[in-house]
Formats: sequence, C-alpha cells, structure tokens
Amino acid sequence: MTGTHVDEIEAVERAALEDLNDAAGPELETALGVRSRSVGTAFASVAGALPDSAIVANRAIGLGSGNAELEATVDALVALYAEAGVGRYFVHVHPEAQPDALGAWLETRGLEPARAWVKFRRGREAPPAAHTDLDVREATAADADAFGRIECDAFDLGADGAPWLARLVGRSGWHRRRQGRRRRSSCTGLAAGLVQYPG
Repeated sequence: MTGTHVDEIEAVERAALEDLNDAAGPELETALGVRSRSVGTAFASVAGALPDSAIVANRAIGLGSGNAELEATVDALVALYAEAGVGRYFVHVHPEAQPDALGAWLETRGLEPARAWVKFRRGREAPPAAHTDLDVREATAADADAFGRIECDAFDLGADGAPWLARLVGRSGWHRRRQGRRRRSSCTGLAAGLVQYPG
C-alpha cells in the first residue's frame, strides 16, 4: 500500500471518529464524558464515562502525520486522557510519523505498543455477489436500539454507549447493515455491521 493510500485510509477513519463524536450531542456528551480535541496533528476522542475496554471511543488518530510533533504535544495528549479519568486508550501513530523520537516519547510517558489496528481498503466497485441464508439490509430507525447494543457488545464499549451508537442509524455518511437469520425453528439471530464511506 502506498503512502497516499495510507493517508486516505487515515483521513476516512479520522472523519468517522470526528462524526461519531458529533453524533453524541450535548446530552450524551455530558452523560458519557464525550469530548474531542485536536492535539498537534492528532484528533483525540474521549469518552471518560465508558469502561476502560472502550478503546474504539478513547483513542487518538493521526499523531505525527504531516508535521513533526513536539514533545509537548505528547504531554498534552497524555494529560487529556488522565484528566478525563480514562485508564486505557489507544494512540494511533501514523506509519510515517515524525520525529523518529515520537515512539520513545510515548513509551517514556507509560504508553506501550499494543495489538495492531487492522485497516482494510477496497475499491468502490460493487462487491461480488454473495450467496447466504442471511437477510442483509440497511438498518432502519426501528433497528437503532438493537444496533447500538450489538455494536457496543462487539467493541466492548459497555451498555451505556448503546444510545450513542444507535444515533448512527440514519446518519449521513454511515451505512449500517442488519443481518438476521431466516427463521429456523424458534431461533432468530441478529448481528450488525457498520461502515463509513468518504464523501
């Protein structure tokens, strides 16, 4: 993957995280401790009332992209999460981050490399036809609460985050998929997926 592709993927993910924060609105911002801030080249998302497992919401993306960071930027980022009482958060360091000392600055402040954050890229052409016994359709307002619960379970955001993710159903730029197994006996399964497309 080229540097241009990496930058495009980073931009889409950053836009999705920014819009997720915007979707909270004043009521959930207060209830969940949701706030966001640009810190150097990074966009930092904070949800202080969610559990420590909520790294999808408590993370900073884009650190070191475009311009070389300053050590004071790393201090400000670490302080932001400490002030919010967030015990665990991710800092996505851009693959071509500058300066070279950035990783050492993070480690000096107690951050350590963790699992990889996998990103996928594909073209805009229609996907190949798939044959399944699943009923896959766009989620509707009637699915919003279930969608929020499923996504929070999938991403360890805790039950309190469900109303926040439910707000993505019907929101411009987001495509939500609901999958339900066709009835067999008395069991019906439900799953959900979430994608944000650029533009």
